[in-house]
Amino acid sequence: MIATVLFANQSNLELLTSAFLDICGLEKEVNLVVNHNQAIFLSRTSIRMEDVTAGFACAFHMHQPAISAGISGGIIGNLQYMFNQPND
Repeated sequence: MIATVLFANQSNLELLTSAFLDICGLEKEVNLVVNHNQAIFLSRTSIRMEDVTAGFACAFHMHQPAISAGISGGIIGNLQYMFNQPND
């Protein structure tokens, strides 16, 4: 966790969230980007989309949520948890 200097004029919520990226609140801007048929990054990449066979798996892996690893209190991803608890 990133150390944060406490300022008297900051709320507790602001202090708690200052080290994390926002995951909501920009829905309007996201909708402007995703709801059209134009390619955004295709002209800037060397990836040949016709050769991509596991794009969803890669995206899922990179955006998996972090969860508590149990009693140890460590943080792991859902996929790691599933590998660690195969019978759950």
